[in-house]
Amino acid sequence: MLVGTPQLDGADLFATGKNTLITGGGSALAAAGLAAAVKALRLQKETGGGFTNQEPKYLIVPAALETIARQLVAMITPAVVTNVQPYSVQVVVEPRLDATSTTAWFLVADNQAALEFGYLDGAQGPQITEDWGFEVDGLRIKCRLDFGAGWVSPLGWVKSAGA
Repeated sequence: MLVGTPQLDGADLFATGKNTLITGGGSALAAAGLAAAVKALRLQKETGGGFTNQEPKYLIVPAALETIARQLVAMITPAVVTNVQPYSVQVVVEPRLDATSTTAWFLVADNQAALEFGYLDGAQGPQITEDWGFEVDGLRIKCRLDFGAGWVSPLGWVKSAGA
């Protein structure tokens, strides 16, 4: 769902005009890049034009950026005010992102409404069916998980191309 160019209603989900994409030199995973992503997240608007007021929650990075991400969000008391990183976000490492880009990363809001998931007929979790044998003593067990996910809105996600 994150690699490639996700589309929503025939348009790219991640685009600078929607405040869902940051690019250029300021998009690297560093304090300035994180600040740019937070700003883009805060400036996202609903279809009616109102701001969504989203709080950053998750920083999704490829394995190549894990150390930098963890250093960036570590709770260390800095000696200089300019070294303060004021965001409390959780780092999520997704190694499958490395196959596409080792510099791109995502910032996700706590109340994001863009990526939704669901279960077939509301059957949450694995559905287990048992079949006791009549001709052969034994038990057959079938487990099924009907799960799907998809993009429904551009709100709550910011992709950084990285530098």
